[in-house]
Amino acid sequence: LDNLGRDDPAVVFCRFRPDLSVVKESARRLGKRYGELSGDANDLTPDATLPEDIDVLAAQVQSGGLGVDLSRARVAVYYSLSWSLAELDQTMSRLYRHGQTRPVWAYHLVASGTVDHRVYAAIRARREIIEAVLEAMRHGRWPQDQGLTRLHLESETATENETS
Repeated sequence: LDNLGRDDPAVVFCRFRPDLSVVKESARRLGKRYGELSGDANDLTPDATLPEDIDVLAAQVQSGGLGVDLSRARVAVYYSLSWSLAELDQTMSRLYRHGQTRPVWAYHLVASGTVDHRVYAAIRARREIIEAVLEAMRHGRWPQDQGLTRLHLESETATENETS
């Protein structure tokens, strides 16, 4: 967050309320203008976009996923994760809105050996399975392709190995 300029705001997605306080304090220490989107605050513009006077927006995953346009930002930081792949995709879709012309970077803060590490591994495994199923359907191999069962088992094994 320290390296971001005024024209490069960041959205920090958090799952829990105490995480919002950590983001707020970090923004304050860095001299960044802070805003929040949560069950307690909505610092977006009346048309649900990221205002020009916010450098760091802390957004609860449940609040920042639907009906908002965060495309002014090009950096997403996931401070704490949800088990839901759909919620993750929805939050990224808020930055990849119509009119986004710049590359968007997403950073997942995941420490080895933590619950978030297991959650992130599970989300990655879910995405791999979904992509494999969609690919098989595109090529007319569903449901006959037994390789998908193998992929699912391999993903579960990889997840178990990453968390042990």
